[in-house]
Amino acid sequence: MYIRRLTLETTAPDELTDFYGGRLGLSLSREECGLSVSVGTTELEFRTVDSGSPFYHFAINVPENRFQEARDWLADRVGLIPDADSGETEFHFEFMNANATYFEDPAGNIGELIARHDIGNATVEGEKFGPDCLLEVSEIGLPVPDVPTAVETIETHTETRAWESDSKTFRVVGDDHGMFILVREGRDWFPTGRPAEVFPTEIVIEGSDPGYEWSNLPYRISTR
Repeated sequence: MYIRRLTLETTAPDELTDFYGGRLGLSLSREECGLSVSVGTTELEFRTVDSGSPFYHFAINVPENRFQEARDWLADRVGLIPDADSGETEFHFEFMNANATYFEDPAGNIGELIARHDIGNATVEGEKFGPDCLLEVSEIGLPVPDVPTAVETIETHTETRAWESDSKTFRVVGDDHGMFILVREGRDWFPTGRPAEVFPTEIVIEGSDPGYEWSNLPYRISTR
């Protein structure tokens, strides 16, 4: 699954412009309704709203052989989120065969750089790591009241499929290029300990299925 466009809400467009364009050096455009950031093959859009405190979790793929460079590049620009217990800022996920590190942007979004070792996206080592090495947005977190029901809904209306799991509070739907992280509303986002909340989210994925818009949640999946 490929996430081609991800639209989130924010009350801090100026701060996000400085963060993603200034600190991280990503190409972006300001629009009347917010801003659009080019993250590899994904357009990450932040739509301005006047109230509330929307925040999200999303992940960005980096070349699987350059995780340490990605981590160091990020650490030179922003503070990394440590694990509350160990203080570690680098994490290995065996079930994904991936390494990751986390950051928080000025709007409170929990971002992640992740190197997934089962996909062939290695690049030449030795070249300077920079914003052009961010490949794609590969995860978006979707808090829901009932995770198993949400999994069934997405599988029914899209071509994506869930990873095998018996968990009723955390499921992965998709693949290493793009996935929905379904969590029970109120479950803590790793590694922050911040409870997951529901905020409007629009996702455009590559495909030909009709997509889906929830009637009881502000989520919409469409295809192109």
